[in-house]
Amino acid sequence: MPSLVETSTFNGIKNTEDNLKDELLRTEQRYKSLFHNNPTPIFTMNSSFMLDSCNDAFYILTGYLIEEIHDNFHTFIRKSQQAYTTDCMKKAISGEANQLNIFIVNKQGKEIEVLLSLIPITVNERIEGIYGVIRDISQLRIYEKNLSFIERSLNNAQYIANIGSWDYDPHNDKLYWSKQMFRIFGLDEKTNTAPSMEQYLKYVHHDDRLRDIVAIQDAMEKKKSFNYESRIFRKDGMKRIVKIQGNPIIDNEGNVVKIIGNTHDITEQKEANQRLVDNEKQARIIFNNLDEIIWSIDISSRKVIFCSNGFEQLFGYCLDDLIDERQLWQKVIHEEDIKGIPEKLITLSQGNQLKFECRVQHTSAEVRWIEIKALPIIDDLGDFIRVDGIIRDITEKKKLDAKMHHIAHHDHLTNLPNRRSFDIKLHELIHHAKKTKSIFSVFYLDIDRFKHVNDMLGHNYGDDLLKEISYRLKQVLQSHFIARTSGDEFAVLLHDVTEEEVIVFAHNIVNVMRQAFHISEVESYVTASIGIAFYPKDGENAVTLLKNADTALSFAKIDGKDNYKHYIPEMNEDSHNIYFLEKDMRLALEKEEFYLEYQPKIDVKTKKVIGCEALIRWTHPKRGIVSPAQFIPIAEESDLICDIGNWVIKKVCKQLKKWHLEGINTVPVSINISAQHLLKTSLLDTIFTALKANHVSPSLLELEITETSLIQPNQSVFSTIRSLKKLGVKLSLDDFGVGYSSLTHIRKFPLDTLKIDKSFISKVPTEKDDAVIISSIIEMAHGLGLTILAEGVETEEQLLFLEEKNCDHIQGFLFSKPISNDHFKQALISGELIIRG
Repeated sequence: MPSLVETSTFNGIKNTEDNLKDELLRTEQRYKSLFHNNPTPIFTMNSSFMLDSCNDAFYILTGYLIEEIHDNFHTFIRKSQQAYTTDCMKKAISGEANQLNIFIVNKQGKEIEVLLSLIPITVNERIEGIYGVIRDISQLRIYEKNLSFIERSLNNAQYIANIGSWDYDPHNDKLYWSKQMFRIFGLDEKTNTAPSMEQYLKYVHHDDRLRDIVAIQDAMEKKKSFNYESRIFRKDGMKRIVKIQGNPIIDNEGNVVKIIGNTHDITEQKEANQRLVDNEKQARIIFNNLDEIIWSIDISSRKVIFCSNGFEQLFGYCLDDLIDERQLWQKVIHEEDIKGIPEKLITLSQGNQLKFECRVQHTSAEVRWIEIKALPIIDDLGDFIRVDGIIRDITEKKKLDAKMHHIAHHDHLTNLPNRRSFDIKLHELIHHAKKTKSIFSVFYLDIDRFKHVNDMLGHNYGDDLLKEISYRLKQVLQSHFIARTSGDEFAVLLHDVTEEEVIVFAHNIVNVMRQAFHISEVESYVTASIGIAFYPKDGENAVTLLKNADTALSFAKIDGKDNYKHYIPEMNEDSHNIYFLEKDMRLALEKEEFYLEYQPKIDVKTKKVIGCEALIRWTHPKRGIVSPAQFIPIAEESDLICDIGNWVIKKVCKQLKKWHLEGINTVPVSINISAQHLLKTSLLDTIFTALKANHVSPSLLELEITETSLIQPNQSVFSTIRSLKKLGVKLSLDDFGVGYSSLTHIRKFPLDTLKIDKSFISKVPTEKDDAVIISSIIEMAHGLGLTILAEGVETEEQLLFLEEKNCDHIQGFLFSKPISNDHFKQALISGELIIRG
């Protein structure tokens, strides 16, 4: 049996071993916690350069898990630096710790500049591996560039402003100069140092040196700032004038530790000011000999401080009268124009330039037109101190303008307003009617048989006949607007009258035109046909109103001439056709007259079917096949496009379910969604319900939207797109390249695919510009992680070009036209197309 002492000793040793094991375990846990929770990327590798461990920060930076690069550490090192990195690792294994500045490439392909530290791991004086630390220094490089940019910007600013900064230590007589200080004094900063104060004073004009000395003394003793002008002589002897500003820098104990300031070369400014004085003298001489009146008024005193001599000739008053009587202008300006003057003065007092025309009365009672230009002068404090201006006599110009305006807006033969004048008046009337909610009417009037009369009796007779016709129109229509728009055509605007009164006017015009015309003792007969359109019933804009009035005029002529017709929509065959086609489309949805065809999408590399686009077709029971180019635009003008879109969504989801139940390997199907449909909040519910009802994976549905849908989208569009993407539905941007093609749309929205419009594809590879554009689009899209699909591929040459440019998918007649469900099903089963369009 062991003794009590032996037992006690044994127990003590065991307790010590247990304590050591616990401490070792805690130490190991602390190490692991420090290692894995360290925000700096850390790793260890063995002597064979194989990774043993790495922390979470390492994974975050590189994107690689340890098992992905265990055997190949160089996976994320830039290729050109891999050999260099290996040499440094060998040095670390040999016992030499080192750092290297390299670039790594994370798993997403992004290059990052880092500082890699390699430290030998030594155990029992034996190197067993490497401890590595990676520090991301890319942001540091940005800070360095920004700092360098700021320093360059400061130097550039001083250079442009010709201002140098300085710093003077009076206790050590040390003077620091910026680069611009050396330039101001004509010194080379590379070969010269900042002078001492004694040396600096040698550059100063001898009469100004005392001022510099006193300024420095006052700054030191009285802690005063200074600001004064001084003359200096550059090294090359050239005299300059500078403005010097300085401020003492005071420490916490109230002592001046240094003086800082700037020196501004104002030589050119001084010279310019002197030239200004000389020019002002010369200007007064010139101003007093101009036809225009140059004037200036002091705001505080409201007195005329200058007015050129032309005032007396234009107004008939003496200059003394103007200077002595402040309100003289109220007597001079025409009473009808003076009403607007106070408002103009307010505009001027707000610091805005003023230019206006008005009439003035000469002392002889003659009325003349003048043009006034007024410029407010604001001082450095922002106060309105003076008004300068020019007055010009524009009486003759006004007369000429009035004559030219009349010629430009009136028919030379009848003196009626012309087509230009009519268009202006029509737009004004529409604007007024919109504001007042009123109605008006438009007449298009054509003289029947005028050409026959003109050919038979000669152009002179025809001209006289048109004058008589104009006279009769004015007699009937009185104050209403009449214009001669061309040869024998007239246009009329009737406002502030009822529809019944308009018809009376039309009836009276027709009747008065039936009466014989007696010109140069020759009797002739003509009649008139009139087309009538009402605002806003027959059109809310000028183009529609005139088109409909012209349509009504055509019906009046077809109906035998010598009458009038009021426009009705049925007159327009296109309108009639659109109306019934829209009606038939609503019935077609109910009767299932629409059906789908599918145009396959092909993988460029494998030439296999990887998807398709669902395209709607319509066989009308009476019209036969109606082209989508005909009925889709009509649907887009109404809410039908949304109903049709919902039908396609449901139909596609049902078809996907059917293919799945038949055991066919289904592929994603894309559907075109209109801009109107995308605005509907119900779109998301429709898609979600259709997918759920048919147990279809959202990844099998792709929505093709145009850039028009994304221009200034409202919040509901953003929300819908985000929700669709979250649901798993794919998004494709259709017809890329023909619209706005803004990178904003691509970056702002979570797109999957860009579809290059067929208008580009059709011209490659022969058109170099289009080839370059396509290459750029593909490269850009791939850079953004998007898939590229080219539409309208029809030739082997186009396919070869797209293969070379790494286009992902194609669609076009080279492989297949849009095909029926049965044909496309066969393509899915076989994996390749059996029909080539």
